[in-house]
Amino acid sequence: MTEQTNQPAQEPASGSASIGFGTMLAIALMGAILGLGGSYYLFTTLEARLNRLQQESPPVVVVDIPAIVARFPQDISTEETDALMRRTKATIDRLKQAGYMVLDADSVLAGPEGLYVPTDMFFEE
Repeated sequence: MTEQTNQPAQEPASGSASIGFGTMLAIALMGAILGLGGSYYLFTTLEARLNRLQQESPPVVVVDIPAIVARFPQDISTEETDALMRRTKATIDRLKQAGYMVLDADSVLAGPEGLYVPTDMFFEE
């Protein structure tokens, strides 16, 4: 017959202690709360900066110079062409004085049609 001895159950080694489900859940919830709070702070700060930048930025308009020049009469002299170009520049200067940032259409990659100044505006008296 074999002898049976009553030995206490072995405890896990000190470096391999397990974490309970409740503790893991609490840690996950704390991480989620901290992440949510940090994200809220970052996005409200970013939104405030963007709103301030939008308020400080001038309105933008786009002028299509080649389209304007294409509407010049073909049979005019160099002096008349120069006069039409001066008139075009004066219209652009008035837009600038009115507070608009005026961009050349050749420099714009994309933009809504509403930003483009109608070429008719440059031929009105």
